[in-house]
Amino acid sequence: MTMTAPLLLLPTGRATPAPPAEWLSFADLTGRLVEVQGIGAAGRTSWVAGLVARVQRLGEHAAWVQVRAGSLYPPDLAAAGIDLARLPVVRVPGAVDLLRAADVLLRSGGFGLCVVDFTQAGVSAQGSVRAPDPAARRSPAAALGRLLGLCQKHGAALVLLRGEPEPEGAGLGSLVSLRLEVKRARPAGALAALRVEVRKDKRRGPGRTVEERWLGPIGLR
Repeated sequence: MTMTAPLLLLPTGRATPAPPAEWLSFADLTGRLVEVQGIGAAGRTSWVAGLVARVQRLGEHAAWVQVRAGSLYPPDLAAAGIDLARLPVVRVPGAVDLLRAADVLLRSGGFGLCVVDFTQAGVSAQGSVRAPDPAARRSPAAALGRLLGLCQKHGAALVLLRGEPEPEGAGLGSLVSLRLEVKRARPAGALAALRVEVRKDKRRGPGRTVEERWLGPIGLR
């Protein structure tokens, strides 16, 4: 089943998705570990940024955790509708510190959404590529268990932003209850489409696909 979401246009000319409430609301995410995957420039970071903006509009606080070499660009976040003054961005030395930082944030009880970006955990502070840190691929079950418990205790959601999808059972662990794969369709004029596929969902089951329409970059219009 495929659903198409309406556009929410921004003054910059970009758009953020406004998915139907029955598709994925904040209540659908709370108390869960959510994994968002995508190959290359699939649009996964843009999609998660749109999620952060929607959560902020509900009055919830969100935080973003990444390694120091991460390429998060504040103007892009602002264009996606995010209130930068309400989004703490935590930069940590390496992949082993990502979940530790998430633990501190969620334990405070002050955040409804915490995003942990694993996509650049294999890049050094100098920008050179090194061997991927095993912690970026296989997070300890104990750490994930603690994070899940904190999400359930405080009514929060932890979104784990990942790269290329892995076979079932080879990702961040069985405690991940919702796994989404984001794919970017070929632009058609000013519009581009992000297809979000539900690869795993312990509550509703996998198999759903949602198409969200976005305005493409200025060079495509």
